[in-house]
Amino acid sequence: MPDRTEGGLGVSGAPLRNQILECLYWHRLLATRHIAALYYGYDETAPVSQRDRMRALRPAQQLLNRLRKARLVDKVQTSPKIPPPGSEAVYFLTQEGTAVVEAALDELGHRYPRAVTPEMARGPMQTHNLEVADVGVAFAREARRRGDAFGPLGWRRDVLHRISDEAAGPRSAVIADAVLRYLHHAPDGPVQITRFVELDRATMDLQRLLDKIRNYASLHGYRRKGETGPAWTRTYTSFPKLLVVLSGGTNRNRKDSRREALLRMAAGEPALAAPGPPLDVSVTSLDALMVQGPFAPIWWTPHQPDGPPVTILGRPHARGSDTG
Repeated sequence: MPDRTEGGLGVSGAPLRNQILECLYWHRLLATRHIAALYYGYDETAPVSQRDRMRALRPAQQLLNRLRKARLVDKVQTSPKIPPPGSEAVYFLTQEGTAVVEAALDELGHRYPRAVTPEMARGPMQTHNLEVADVGVAFAREARRRGDAFGPLGWRRDVLHRISDEAAGPRSAVIADAVLRYLHHAPDGPVQITRFVELDRATMDLQRLLDKIRNYASLHGYRRKGETGPAWTRTYTSFPKLLVVLSGGTNRNRKDSRREALLRMAAGEPALAAPGPPLDVSVTSLDALMVQGPFAPIWWTPHQPDGPPVTILGRPHARGSDTG
């Protein structure tokens, strides 16, 4: 997976139009608010009037409209029942837009097999994709505030990792909803934060979610036939920790109950109950991440299921380099 957090179409300083096309290529579906946040500094959590909010979104809307007129992107509307912010435009690359990006990129870590269609954009992938983008935007907003490094390409979606030599089956691979790479400029030196992201929309039961978390732990020890070291060392300098982000609905009590039940179940797993190898797991809600940011004490862990919650650096409260 390319380790790039800035730039566009593989060229530093590429025109903004091209950067946004590549951003849509990798992230598949993005709302206007995502583009505005990533490229224009828009902050949807800021306490501003609706008029000021619409004014802040306008530059992104205008550029996306020009790309749509050029037939490089298309859009659909979300369901008005899905908050926030109700019905909104969701953009994706057309076949022509996809061809432009692929022609400009020198090397690709992988290519999606086909362009997103309006039917796909309206389908089950829509909400999940948008909420994974919400996670990325929360980190991008935090990086901008702190002067850290995490740009529009700071995360990759749907990253497959083999965990078995089997050709197929539920235990052959684990697909991270995203892998993010964030460079934190701490007072005592830079800290590379690399994380797997698992977005849970409460569409699967907790046992299936726990099974998938176990698969991440299995990745830590998986070795390909004929190789002496773990397979993950070919991609990562250290094994990423796992962030489980709970979404699905607006009922905070239900998400809190789901988090508590998941942590109790994980606490009974030898591979998950203690901090450190094979897998460090932290759990929060998408709401908390969006409003408070990843450096706030919003992360709950299986080895301390009753708290206190910690920051993304594992501290019980924001201090020093955590506060920026």
